[in-house]
Amino acid sequence: MTYKGAKLAGTRLKAREELNLAVEDGHVLEAVLDRLGFRRTAVVRKRRELWSLEGASIALDDVESLGTFAEVEIIGEVGDDTVEERVHAIARSLGITGESITASYLELVLGARPTG
Repeated sequence: MTYKGAKLAGTRLKAREELNLAVEDGHVLEAVLDRLGFRRTAVVRKRRELWSLEGASIALDDVESLGTFAEVEIIGEVGDDTVEERVHAIARSLGITGESITASYLELVLGARPTG
């Protein structure tokens, strides 16, 4: 299970606090969240391949109804001015092109829903 905090200002990348923990039983977790009053907003289904290179994690994601995405992630500290350039350098070395997307998959899925 992952908690992702608010996006940090002052960067062109999607940078934020992230806390992760292992979940032994997804059904039990769903029951706990339900009893705490959480309601399912949307489902994001993805297939992910994980790779590592030069201290970075690279994820290749195939997200149902959205397409294929590449994510280069480096764990850094707030104020570390080198992280953004290192991410871009690794992306360039892998041939990853295009604009950076700072929206989450959930935001993209919700934005693709028909309104009305």
